[in-house]
Amino acid sequence: MLLLATHRVETATARVPLSMMVLMDYIKSHRLPEHMKCRAVLPCGDVSMSVWDAPGVDALQEWMDLNLAIVEPGLVTTCHEVAEEFSYGVSGLLASARTADRMAASSRAAMERLSTASGRASESLYKQLEDFDNRTNMLTASEQAYQNMKARTNEFLEHERVASLTAAASKNLSWFGSKVRSAISSAVEASEPAHGGVRLPSDYSPQPVQQPTANMPLSGLSDAGSEDAFEYGRTAYGAAAQPGAASGG
Repeated sequence: MLLLATHRVETATARVPLSMMVLMDYIKSHRLPEHMKCRAVLPCGDVSMSVWDAPGVDALQEWMDLNLAIVEPGLVTTCHEVAEEFSYGVSGLLASARTADRMAASSRAAMERLSTASGRASESLYKQLEDFDNRTNMLTASEQAYQNMKARTNEFLEHERVASLTAAASKNLSWFGSKVRSAISSAVEASEPAHGGVRLPSDYSPQPVQQPTANMPLSGLSDAGSEDAFEYGRTAYGAAAQPGAASGG
């Protein structure tokens, strides 16, 4: 049934009343009752109109009072049945909208039938497979073999990962150890004092040791304060004074 609803507000506060905004939100969000289809909305300030396909005047009036009157105080909605066969300018709009609705309904019904048929086919196939497995046990054995292979594969991958991590850690530790040994060696070489562990002045240079000569004066040896050195010097001096004694004649 084609219906016309008029929406009148006592005082218009906007060009598009709030109730019409709410109505269009219901339409765009597909929240209208399934048996009600809004075909047009004409906002006109204090008096707006909407065109509907609905089961009857009372059903549409009840929905309007419950959903639109509460959002805009002073709104008065009145629903009227339209003599569609005598209307002008809306036939094409109505025919197009109603055809689209029928196609959508047919598509939904076809999808529901297909879903039902698919569900039944799936149940039948599952029952056949279950009976086949009960007779041969092939499906259960295949599933068990797959699970075993999956477990072995995971175990192998885990071992490979652990081995890789261990090798990487060993390599890093070896590199770190070599660096530590090198650093310790460099520190020891830099801090080790020369000449038997005694630190000497930076301008020190060792002097060669002089060996006693045959003509070294006794006073030079006696100054050393050693009796052995004095005796050695005296003997050497006597040998130098007597050349014949050294040669045996």
